[in-house]
Parts: sequence; C-alpha cells; structure tokens
Amino acid sequence: MTLLAKLPNRGVIKMDGSDVIPFLQGLITQDLKSISVGEACYSCLLTPQGKYLYDFFVIRTPTGVLIDSEGGERLLSLIKLLNLYLLRRPIDIEDASASLSIVVHDGPQVASALFTFPDPRDSRLGFRTVVTEKWEGKVSEESYVQRRLEHVVPESSRDLTPQKTIVLEYGFDGLHAFSWTKGCYLGQELMARTKHRGLIRKTVFGIEATGFLPEVGTALYAGEQEAGHLTSTYGNKGFALLRLEVIEPHLSENKGIHFENGLAVRVIPAHR
Repeated sequence: MTLLAKLPNRGVIKMDGSDVIPFLQGLITQDLKSISVGEACYSCLLTPQGKYLYDFFVIRTPTGVLIDSEGGERLLSLIKLLNLYLLRRPIDIEDASASLSIVVHDGPQVASALFTFPDPRDSRLGFRTVVTEKWEGKVSEESYVQRRLEHVVPESSRDLTPQKTIVLEYGFDGLHAFSWTKGCYLGQELMARTKHRGLIRKTVFGIEATGFLPEVGTALYAGEQEAGHLTSTYGNKGFALLRLEVIEPHLSENKGIHFENGLAVRVIPAHR
C-alpha cells in the first residue's frame, strides 16, 4: 500500500533558544548531540521511575527543535510538562500545529516541505515531512497504521499506557529510541538496569485474527497456558504483550495461539 498522507492525529511543537539542546538532553532518552540541523531522532520522555509518558520525533533546526508529537490534548499536556521542567531557561515553547503538519510518504520529497527525514525507527516506514499549511493532499492514517501493524511498530498512547508501560518491553530499543552512552535523563536508572541485566521477559507482538479482536486487556493463550494480553486493536489486527518463555515454542509453526473464546490468532514478531 502506497504511503502518502497527512496524519490527522499528529501535531508539532516548536522550541527555540540557545539552551534547547542541553535542556532536552537531560530529559529525553535519545542523544540530540548525535544529529545535525535538518536531521531527526526518535525518543521518549519517561517518568522518574522509568515508565512511559510520551514518544516523539525531534528535528534539529537552526534555532532549536521541532517535535513531531501525538496531537490534541496529549500535545498540550506535553507542552505543559516541558514548561514545568523549564524553570527560568530562555527557551520559547509553542504549539505550531496550526501552521505545521506531518506527512508520511515513501519519499523522497513532497510539496511544501520544511524538513524531510527517513523514519528513524524502521526504514520500512518510509519518510516523514514537516509541511506548511500550504500542503494539499489526502488526510488519513489508514495506510500508515497498516504499515505500523505489518512491521510491529507501536506508538503513542494509542498503543502504550502512560505511567504504566515499560517501553523496552515494546521494542523501543530496536526502534532506536535510546542512546546508551549519553548522560543522565529521566528514568535512566530503570532503563539501564533493565537493559544490561537482561530483565525483558515480555515483549510486544503484532497479532492478526480472522475476525474482530476482543477488547483490550483480553488474555491470550499458547496452548493451555496464558501467554499475555491484548494491548491495542485495529479491527482484526493489533498488538499484544506476551511472555517470551510461553510464546517462543509456538512461533515456529505459529499455531495454538488463541483467546479463551477459541478465536485463533497469527503472531507477528518484530524483525529488527
């Protein structure tokens, strides 16, 4: 399915000022010093206890950054939190969503582009472009969501639960959301301990059924043993958080995985 559409559920935050990079360096999981002006990275903002709050793309600009974020109330709450941490730093933060939007496409360029970059999570997701209000084209997330489901790329509060999700269980290390060599950031202690002690016992998988999936939270079984639960749904497809020791013996033939009502599912591992 060809990818070319403006995403209706995304927004853009503009941050300007000489202290933007050092300010964000102490908050987010990725290293902004590793990218140059016009380049972008994928990153997260976590709680001090290491739980998920927000995920977003950060694009370096000549005067600061643009943040490609989940839109609406979630964007406004992110701005509020950034301002809370800001204290007296000389940084301007504004919601630029009225004039800037996000277009996803198979590349390499689209009209009315300010910045274009390959999706840093997975090259199979194509390109992202920050466009001005002059861009005219389809507004839809359908093909983009299908691409995410196909390649097992969860994102935003649509797939993750703020203040509860441990993002390493959702494959965010493989999605290049972390730098393990930068300095301190919020939640670093738990992330480093989880990463280096090999404490990941559950991970996210894509799932697909022949009928509509049940409600989020419904248990999945591998044979007779409970393997995990459904975390988000998109019709007959979705994501599930499954225990590796239970699910791995069933992956080679992809059989015997089902809900309690008997609905069988195909499990899709993230190949990264």
